[in-house]
Amino acid sequence: MKLCNFINLYDNEYQCLNCGLRITTEDGYPPIFPCMIHKPSGVDNLCTNDQVEKRYSICNTCEFFNNNTCTKCDCIITRNLNYMNKLFFKDQECPELKWTKED
Repeated sequence: MKLCNFINLYDNEYQCLNCGLRITTEDGYPPIFPCMIHKPSGVDNLCTNDQVEKRYSICNTCEFFNNNTCTKCDCIITRNLNYMNKLFFKDQECPELKWTKED
């Protein structure tokens, strides 16, 4: 999964140089977000909140989960919507198959 390459436009507003996505953050840090150019678009690809919570709870107890990062695939893993990651997309799965596209 390719991530957006954000530049800081204003205090807490960022824009991806590749796909043009604009995001405002509350904490002042640039978001980590899958680039819209590299992922299928549409709501049909998004997981429900329950699916995200289930995936996150599996990651949170995994031996490869360290400091909000999966050390197997190097993805940032968080439930924060400003940092949408592989937990949020139906077409993503754990590299260890602890949760899959069907989960």
